[in-house]
Amino acid sequence: SRVTVYGDRMSAIDATIVNSTFGHAFEYDDAHRESASHPGSCVVPAARASCERGRAWDLDARTCATARDTRAAARAGGIFVGDEDLVVCDSPSDVLVARSGRVACVARPSSPPACPPGSVRDGRGEPPACAPLLADGVVDLARFARAAAAYVCEAIASEPAVNGRSEETFEVVLALHAVDNDPTQASASARTDPPLPDVDLDGPVEDVLDALRRIPAQTLSGADVSAVAACRRSWRRARGMGKQSAAVGGAGGPP
Repeated sequence: SRVTVYGDRMSAIDATIVNSTFGHAFEYDDAHRESASHPGSCVVPAARASCERGRAWDLDARTCATARDTRAAARAGGIFVGDEDLVVCDSPSDVLVARSGRVACVARPSSPPACPPGSVRDGRGEPPACAPLLADGVVDLARFARAAAAYVCEAIASEPAVNGRSEETFEVVLALHAVDNDPTQASASARTDPPLPDVDLDGPVEDVLDALRRIPAQTLSGADVSAVAACRRSWRRARGMGKQSAAVGGAGGPP
């Protein structure tokens, strides 16, 4: 599972604890008067983590599919599963996703450790090194753009290809523009090269703008900047796990 703020990957239990802690600390939690508690910041992270155990993340609906719907999508792709079986990925780092009524396991590389507050991985080196983002209240916009392009790349890589390929490489080209170098007046756009018509760029671009506007800075180092990130995405076959599917197995194609 993924940690909300920094993007680290860890076990579902650990991610649930960290994300629940963030929910309380950032005051994004709810309140239940009768129980005098904040259930949302505990329940929501646990529900998100549960997607990775027998429930696929539905890329069309942007929500967790039920276990029943996940089994139906697996069967549509040629994976034999019984009514009580789970659909799982062989690798614990893969994420089970569904699209157009079929399932696949998205291969995600392990993320490097999060950078300290006030710094980002600027897209250079392998893995990219952490570098300060702020200097005397000014945001290094070029450095932010490189980190943002890498983020968009990772977001796209979380969705399997629908063109039948098991792996493909591409580039993300991200452009940032800020009126009078003002972060609150910033806009962004992104495209892939070659064009990938099946990917959603609006969500990751909105995340980038939100992150830029939240930086406690008075000004940006420039008004216009662009960055390019090299990307790769791949999918692997899911399988059924349980008494009925163990003896038969099965293989599914990409969504």
